[in-house]
Amino acid sequence: LLDSRMSLYAMHTNYDRAPGGVNDTLAGLVGLTDVAPMGLCCAGTVERQSLSSFAAAAAKALGTEVEAVGPPDKEVRTVVTAAGSAFREALPVAKRLNADALLSSELRHDVIRDRGEVALIAAPHYYTEAPAMRRLADRLGEKVPARFIDDPPVIRVIRA
Repeated sequence: LLDSRMSLYAMHTNYDRAPGGVNDTLAGLVGLTDVAPMGLCCAGTVERQSLSSFAAAAAKALGTEVEAVGPPDKEVRTVVTAAGSAFREALPVAKRLNADALLSSELRHDVIRDRGEVALIAAPHYYTEAPAMRRLADRLGEKVPARFIDDPPVIRVIRA
């Protein structure tokens, strides 16, 4: 970066929480309305639908496959979104709000075990955060030279 006379600004958790940041972008992508920031996550509502329908819509919006835990026909209306690997931090919020579903990434066994009645939807980490980075690059590009470098991980699903 120094040799190329380029600047680098690194931010992570602060942009997750920022208005219009990572979690707001994720909530918007999956169609949440009446969105409220909840720290490292957002809560909102979607039109009443099954878990299967919401998971399929989230997969389409994010451009990737997702994993879902919960009965496929479970009714989903209230959703918590937490970009990146924030299942552990967002699950207590989802439970407190009696949310129907929680969308995040990097699903772990202990979260599945402790989920109670909250359905879980997991997308790969990159796909929950990269849209906000693209949006930020577009916003910065209006003032300074900035561009988003799309570098999705190559993940292959292999079935037995």
